[in-house]
Amino acid sequence: AAAPAPAAVPTVEFQGQAGPQGAEVSARIAALPLALAAPYTAAFLLPRLSGSLDAQLGLHWAPPRTRDGEPALTVTAEHVALAQLMLADAPHAARAGERPDSPAGAAPASIGLLELRQLQLDWPARSVRVGQLSAQAPRAQVARAAGGRWMFEDWLRAPAAAPAPAPKPAEPPWKLTLDALAVRGGAVGWRDAATTEGPVEVELTDLLLDARQFELNGKQPMPV
Repeated sequence: AAAPAPAAVPTVEFQGQAGPQGAEVSARIAALPLALAAPYTAAFLLPRLSGSLDAQLGLHWAPPRTRDGEPALTVTAEHVALAQLMLADAPHAARAGERPDSPAGAAPASIGLLELRQLQLDWPARSVRVGQLSAQAPRAQVARAAGGRWMFEDWLRAPAAAPAPAPKPAEPPWKLTLDALAVRGGAVGWRDAATTEGPVEVELTDLLLDARQFELNGKQPMPV
């Protein structure tokens, strides 16, 4: 029998230059385990995040041109891939609306492969544009318990009490534009135990979706 292929070695490479007049940095990330982010995500997320990250990123920074101006910061990504993305070990209370025969510890959400291409983030303009977003084999179990609590409400860790922040001027909303969206082989399970007539269950499988020109807070219809 053929020997199994060796596991990919995680790598992170940086190139660029920085100075008082600005910075240009590029990064290449390969097979980076998302479990390395656990100490940071644990501060606000209870389920465990797993998977691996591959990405080619670029960052441009320039200081403000005026005393009251903002620094220029843009992030670009030719390709970002998240493989075997999974949320696991969700709290038991979060699964209160699941079917009684659901396997213990079943992942509430997973994606075989999530890819983003031609991503552009402009911080001063508060805009994000994605050329293409594709998801292969996304899986989700959506549930609402009899008391009306949604599963994802128990995923977030309650923040520590903090003094109320000082009021700030209202900021313009972020603009998100998605040129193309593709979903292949999706499956969604839905169970609502909060209805008066008893639990409602729906299973959607083999989901196929293609959409174009999606804009967050947009007022035009999205071609599907």
